Amino acid sequence: MSTHMTREEFDRRMRVVEGEVEGEKLVTRFILEQTQRNGDDLGALKARIDHLSSDVALVRGAVTGHTALLNVLVQDVGQLRQEMGGVRRDMGELRQDMQQDMSQLRQDMQRDMGQLRLDMQRDMGQLRLDMQQDMNQLRLDMRRDMGQLRQDMQQDIGQLRQEMGTMRDDIAAIRTALAPRDLPGGA
Repeated sequence: MSTHMTREEFDRRMRVVEGEVEGEKLVTRFILEQTQRNGDDLGALKARIDHLSSDVALVRGAVTGHTALLNVLVQDVGQLRQEMGGVRRDMGELRQDMQQDMSQLRQDMQRDMGQLRLDMQRDMGQLRLDMQQDMNQLRLDMRRDMGQLRQDMQQDIGQLRQEMGTMRDDIAAIRTALAPRDLPGGA
């Protein structure tokens, strides 16, 4: 089927097609401009991504190193927990041993203190007896010595009295000898 068109219709259709072609050219130019801009942006992004990929590689290496350190720390913490469990057990046993020792020590001290009290009471009783005997002997010795001293003093005083009597007689004799004499014939 052939259709016939008129020149005017053909021109009109041509203008429409030319308008569509011009529109497509504008769209293509716009797309090309956007592609160039996007290419520049993509180049900048690619440079950034390359830089980020090296940073990610460094971070991945650091994370790997930290992971190894973390694994070591986890093992150390596990060992510390085990050791702390052992220390707790040892401390519990030590507490029990100390409590038993302290209880035994208290009993021993009470027994020893009781024996010490008995010994001190016995010794103090003996000391009292010894002191009483010594004091009685001292009193006897003092009485004997005081009696002897009294006798010695009485003898010494008696002797002094005798000597004083003799001195009195001697002084009287000296006075008489020195006294002026009455001369016979009266002077």
